[in-house]
Amino acid sequence: MTPRTFLQLTDSPLTHRPTSPDSDLAVLLAATADPAPGTLDALLSITHQATADRIAAALDARTDLTPTALARFIVARPELKSAVTRLKDHLFSTGDGCHRFTRAMAALAVNPATIDHSVLGSAKFATMAATVDTNALHGLLAPTLDQPLLPGPADAALAILLGARRAAGPATTSLDLAIDEALHRTRQGRTGTELTALKTKTITAIAAHTGGLTQAAELWYDALTATATTPELAGEALAYAYAAAPALATGTDLDIPWPAVRTRWRQVQSAQSTATAHSPRWAPAWQAAATTAEGAAWDGVQRALIAGYDLLATHARTRCPKDTPIPSPDTCWALETTGRTLIHTVADHLTGSHGHTPLAHFDDTVLLSFVRELAKARRDRIPGALHLHGLAAAIKAARSKHHLTAAPTPPRIGIVIPMHSEANRLATGALEAKTAQLAWLLDAHPDARAELLLVDEDPDGASSTAATAHLTAADSLTQIRITITRRPDAASRKGGAVLWGLGQLADAGHTHLAYTDCDLTYPLEQLGLLLHELTRPGTGAAIGSRRLPDSAGYYPPGGPPETANLYRRAVTELLALDVTDPQAGFKALTTTAFQTTRARTRDTGLSFDTDLLTALQLTGHAIAETGIAALHRYIDGQVGTPRDYDLMLTAVREQAARHGLNPNARPTPALDRITAAGSLANAAAIPATDLPFPRLPAN
Repeated sequence: MTPRTFLQLTDSPLTHRPTSPDSDLAVLLAATADPAPGTLDALLSITHQATADRIAAALDARTDLTPTALARFIVARPELKSAVTRLKDHLFSTGDGCHRFTRAMAALAVNPATIDHSVLGSAKFATMAATVDTNALHGLLAPTLDQPLLPGPADAALAILLGARRAAGPATTSLDLAIDEALHRTRQGRTGTELTALKTKTITAIAAHTGGLTQAAELWYDALTATATTPELAGEALAYAYAAAPALATGTDLDIPWPAVRTRWRQVQSAQSTATAHSPRWAPAWQAAATTAEGAAWDGVQRALIAGYDLLATHARTRCPKDTPIPSPDTCWALETTGRTLIHTVADHLTGSHGHTPLAHFDDTVLLSFVRELAKARRDRIPGALHLHGLAAAIKAARSKHHLTAAPTPPRIGIVIPMHSEANRLATGALEAKTAQLAWLLDAHPDARAELLLVDEDPDGASSTAATAHLTAADSLTQIRITITRRPDAASRKGGAVLWGLGQLADAGHTHLAYTDCDLTYPLEQLGLLLHELTRPGTGAAIGSRRLPDSAGYYPPGGPPETANLYRRAVTELLALDVTDPQAGFKALTTTAFQTTRARTRDTGLSFDTDLLTALQLTGHAIAETGIAALHRYIDGQVGTPRDYDLMLTAVREQAARHGLNPNARPTPALDRITAAGSLANAAAIPATDLPFPRLPAN
């Protein structure tokens, strides 16, 4: 059996080759079919005149057409008065309505472009607008009023309609309110659309005055757009958008009335100041990185990384002439002003610069991998891989500043730096380097504030004396306060100073707390990474880990030594504390989390970190970790923390007992291995074939 095919009415032979049977069918449909919009439109689209007239007559004779169907019919055949009369009677229950007003309302409901605007301005229209049945008209116009944005003719007609009703008396019906809302929404939407359309142009203009830096400008523009909740406010916002770049060019301020937008504007101004401090070497490095050696163009992200690589590699080569001592990464990129300035220059151009925003599209693992592969391709033999240390630190600093720039509220940070026999280190300028790193970071949020609390545990006070001698360099830092305190404590080995200092800063009202060492291994530029982790719900502490896939700079390619791995596994077994780097000297906490665990943390020795982290975990706070780039050169066999591991492990056992944790309830292979060998160092030195326990993974 051959299947039957039904054509759409618009494809009917009636539109091309009318026949009597087809015409009769169309007329029958017009007289009896359900007047759904699709059916009605299809019938009215038939162009054969004779058939179209018969269809119109059939429709005009019907008394069951809905107001919406009548409106569609009237717009198509306005000359047929029966349909107009029926719609008029629907809109005017008193029977004294107007045909011209009715046709105008039908057009407004179906096709506003067909409205006769001469009708809208007549006195008759104003009279009809005041006496129309508002419920009936509201039902007819509902589809038009519900549109997100009114088309121009509808916008104009509704404004006249509402104006006529208001002229006649209070316009408070549901129709009046719906028209007012639709007009308001349309005005706001059109101004908002213009504001949105202007964003790229405005940010480009601002970038010309901020050295290409765009993140702050984008945040400011987003805040500006968010204020456009009314047409009037949208108009004001639009005016500020046009005024932004000229204000930066002339050094004048914008008197912005909205606090959130004003705060973001200060960030734009700060970006302008930052750009003036950049090394003049960035521009030629950027130009030189435009293409590959074969002439192919790099994209913006790769070009920025390559420009940074070349800039830092050139400095490292200059810094390390032949037969001269190789500086350590912390000396080259933190202690020395030129290297530190270059790190900041590169980092600023990675945070968000005109034409490229690598941080928004790639995580640090990918960025660091690209840098390492680039170094292999270039076959650079720079002593100490200083350029890789530097670029990794710049990437992390960029991510840190990017986070702080985007923070909705500026933090108040209290940072503890314990000091023990640090006079020589301070004499080289370590304090000046730390404050410069922190000042660069805080520039991202001009309202952010930080306090550095240096706690000297030496009985002779030599460290605090040396620190005081170097305070003059910090006099001009408006966002940083430095406090130096002597607290002699023979029983403390770092932990006492840190915990006491955290307590002092918490009591002083800081919203966030942090601690780090006096050396320059952990750049304070990267503090924004830790603060960002603390924004996650339930997170009480953040660790700047040296052992994550996106960490860099601390360990050799083979990873941490076996002593460090064993200690970490033993800590996990004793305290059920599963973190990659419990002893990292770079941590941050929320003040609330610290206050809830303050009384439970009692270890004042080198193992105080695990005591604090365990107390946080037991009180329900999550512990986050984020990879950092340390400015450190690993030297195999270097004496340091490993010599203290056994003493620290003894303290960790005591912490487990005090916190009510029973390691006997779970397997402890690392702890058993250490116990069998007599010490952690011995356990790490025994070849795996001589051990009664399986060798642990490197991580």
